[in-house]
Amino acid sequence: MTEMTGRPAQSAEVERLLASTDGREALRPYLSHPDPGVRRTAVEAVAERRPDWGYDALCLALLDAADPVRVAAADALRPMEQQLPDQPQLFDFLEQALDSPSVQAREVAVRLLRRTSDASISTFVAAARDTEPGVRREAVQALADLRAVVEISTLADDPSGEVRAEVAAALGRLGDDRGGVALGRLVLDEDEQVRAVAVAALAAVPPNGSLRTELAD
Repeated sequence: MTEMTGRPAQSAEVERLLASTDGREALRPYLSHPDPGVRRTAVEAVAERRPDWGYDALCLALLDAADPVRVAAADALRPMEQQLPDQPQLFDFLEQALDSPSVQAREVAVRLLRRTSDASISTFVAAARDTEPGVRREAVQALADLRAVVEISTLADDPSGEVRAEVAAALGRLGDDRGGVALGRLVLDEDEQVRAVAVAALAAVPPNGSLRTELAD
């Protein structure tokens, strides 16, 4: 491979390879190049062109050793969320990305995993234990997709008000009486915004006599 010097030269070469008949095979050495700058340029080029095989390359790039490459892959995948194909190998890459050192990679991994049929409640319960509130919030939304009321309810004590508000909103959307006790606690939350969301959500949950009496007191 010819050594490339400078970002313009990298970009021009990558674009030329993408436009070739066998762009995937031609670009493969650049996606695994020792220089993270080259790998990032290749990721950005794939994101711009969006070839049919691009999802594999971008999801795999979420596992890259370099943070700039992982972040570039996450940025590239966000606007492609709705078109993500439901393929087992993509699920495998995304599930591994839940352990990424990059917050952006973990957030987009949870969001994209919602598009896969292989993701389960346990997949998102693990994500709900992430250190970053943004990732946990994405996990709550994913659990709501699966109507995991019990699992969502256990997150009502999350240290982040943002996450607790998402818990309340999710329980309200699901309208399941099993979420009533958790909503009852959130109605009394120390965070004003959480309380407001919980009050609105509680109206969507079937009446629970003991809970209503407790709140009235």
